[in-house]
Amino acid sequence: MPAAILAATVLVGGNGAAAQTAAPIPPSITTPHKVESRLGTLEFKDGAPSKGTLEKAYDQIDFTYA
Repeated sequence: MPAAILAATVLVGGNGAAAQTAAPIPPSITTPHKVESRLGTLEFKDGAPSKGTLEKAYDQIDFTYA
């Protein structure tokens, strides 16, 4: 019986593992929320462009290749 209790304690997590935390993100690789460009203000949320920003980018590509 004591062996079963010991095995259960080890399996359940009696090792005292600590939670992992993410390293801070370096500012050199982050995307700003707003960027001023010749197309106008481009907006980003969590690095992804807004719908308006996408439309501006695609309009510029269409104009360039037209």
